[in-house]
Amino acid sequence: MIIKNQWYKNRILWKAKKNYLFDYNCIKYDDLKSSHKNCIQKLIDKTEVPVIVFFENCNKWTLLCTNKLYSYYDDVLQCVDKDNFNQKITPHIDINSEPISHNLAKKDAKWLKMNETGEYIWLPSSDDLWNFWGLLQMLAKLK
Repeated sequence: MIIKNQWYKNRILWKAKKNYLFDYNCIKYDDLKSSHKNCIQKLIDKTEVPVIVFFENCNKWTLLCTNKLYSYYDDVLQCVDKDNFNQKITPHIDINSEPISHNLAKKDAKWLKMNETGEYIWLPSSDDLWNFWGLLQMLAKLK
C-alpha cells in the first residue's frame, strides 16, 4: 500500500505542476505551515496521505490525498473517495446556485459539485477550479 500511495502522490504532484496549479493558490501539503496542518489533521482520516491543498484559513480549505478529496467550509467537511472522481462534475458560483455555463465559470466559479454523490468542493479561484478539475479527471482514469 505504501508503494501505491507514493505512486499516486507522484502522479498528483506531476499533474498539478503540469496544470500550473502551483502558479495559483495550490500548495504542496508538505510545504504547508504546521499550524495549518494541525487544523486539517484534526478533521481527516489519520491513514490518509495528504498531497496538495488549497488553504484560505482553518475554516476554508480543500485537500487532495492519495485516496480521498476533502473540502471544509462553513463547519461542514465534504469527503469524496477516489473511486467517485469519475462522476459528472459541474461548476458553480456558490453552493446555492444552479450550475453555470463553462463560459461564465471561466471567470466566476469557485465550487465543483460532484453530481452523483452531492459534495461541493471549494476552490479559491476559477483558475484553480479549471486546473484542479483536469487533475481530478486524470485521477478518475487511474485504477
